[in-house]
Amino acid sequence: MAERKIVKMWRFEEKDRASISFSDSTKVELDSKTNTIKLKRQGFSQSKKAYYYSTQTDLYVTIQVFNPKALVQWLGFGTEPFVSLQPAGTSLGFKLNDGTSDRYWDGAAWSVAGASDWNTEAEVSTNISSFPASSKKLSVVINLKTTDKFYTPSISSVAVLMLVDISYLHSLVADSLVARLMDQMRPHVALVQRADGGTTHTIQTESPYNIVEVPRVYNQDTDPQHQTNLAASFDPSTSIITLTGPVTRSSRLWIVTKVEPEVYINWASQDYIEVEKIPAVVIDQFETEGHDTLAQAYVKNAAAGSATLLFGALRQQITFDVLLLGEGNRDLMEMWDHAQEFIQAHPVITWDALDEEVSLVLIDTGNHFGRPNLSDKHQMRFRFQLRDVYLWLRPSEEIPLVTTVVPSFNRQLDR
Repeated sequence: MAERKIVKMWRFEEKDRASISFSDSTKVELDSKTNTIKLKRQGFSQSKKAYYYSTQTDLYVTIQVFNPKALVQWLGFGTEPFVSLQPAGTSLGFKLNDGTSDRYWDGAAWSVAGASDWNTEAEVSTNISSFPASSKKLSVVINLKTTDKFYTPSISSVAVLMLVDISYLHSLVADSLVARLMDQMRPHVALVQRADGGTTHTIQTESPYNIVEVPRVYNQDTDPQHQTNLAASFDPSTSIITLTGPVTRSSRLWIVTKVEPEVYINWASQDYIEVEKIPAVVIDQFETEGHDTLAQAYVKNAAAGSATLLFGALRQQITFDVLLLGEGNRDLMEMWDHAQEFIQAHPVITWDALDEEVSLVLIDTGNHFGRPNLSDKHQMRFRFQLRDVYLWLRPSEEIPLVTTVVPSFNRQLDR
């Protein structure tokens, strides 16, 4: 793990509309032509030959909550364009939300904000380093106000600088990709067992299945067409199924289980890895390739007359195999179905450590090995790639605001 400075930027473009909420969409808007948040035209003055806007003081937009799990501390805050470039008579105000409450800097602490409690950009920038980081959540509320109805303030982006503690590859693969595999892959495994007799049955199996649910049970002797489901409930801690009615002892039960596969990461890509439970998913054969870019990101501090600049991100492609292991071909086909569903449902995954989206691409479809391996397991292998992963590895630089900063490219920041 290493502590690094990362910039998160919210841009106000049409594709970001769903991530912004408006206090009154008839009076404040996202202008898709200029990619700015501003007051919405209310009419046209023939005498002034100009559009006019609402002079209400309580109009605002709220950006969706940002939740980087690797956060250590919020460090900086800045907006575009500069406050000094706003038209006379207009102003922008800000509140920060910790995922629960809107807060403002009251001069001594970040207090819960009332309706009229707003900070300037400079006040937020100067004091954001003490904004609570325990929830690892942040949302920005922006107030747009004018005292001259013929002018509107506008804002095109908000950026925050944060300190994170992160191991890039581990957090992306182990904490984000594997977490979703474990949460969503639930293949079915069918078992045939002799009934204990009565209204309960304890599952006994030689295979180390991690059974989390029993959705269906049928009496194979009296109901070979599987018309009547006898499953009432299942206790994973005891492996006891409660049935809807008594079943004669030694009757054959067809038990359909949902199994949570074990997920293993073979970082070293060894030829052999010990798998204790099946079904299992093994992630291995890692390959990485990338190159330096001219990408840059910055957060200005208008009060201090400086900006923090990150430059030269490494653009990385991470390729790896996903190996499915099952007791038999039937189990493996169930896992294959769930793997296909996962692929279709996740063209991108959220990198939880940074709350960023990364493309997940299937580059080689499943190769099925019809015969079992030496451990008597049937297997299928897919090849995936995580694309356009931007790693900010260089130290940040402090630069004066008189320096021209042109964000030539910024995939990391552009949501």
